[in-house]
Amino acid sequence: MPGMIAHLNIANTILTGRSNSISQFMGAMEEQVVAAYHLGCIAPDFGMYPGGLGTFSDCAHYLRTGELCRKLLEYGETSEITRAFARGWISHYYADLM
Repeated sequence: MPGMIAHLNIANTILTGRSNSISQFMGAMEEQVVAAYHLGCIAPDFGMYPGGLGTFSDCAHYLRTGELCRKLLEYGETSEITRAFARGWISHYYADLM
């Protein structure tokens, strides 16, 4: 699985349009929206860092991950920031599949 820097690089590649899968949906690139996207792309690994709860990351990576991504997208419809977080999380999911 990619580390945090790799996840951020992959997310930035998507965000800047070199890969067109998510960037077309981002809308206005406000600072808070981009920050939420970046947070989403590394959030599934939070349990792997010192002081983190390993169970969280295990669940995020191995327990019905596709369903979790769908629910995040559903919840993401409430605002542009939550949508950006959800899409960042999904970029993490796809990077782990590579």
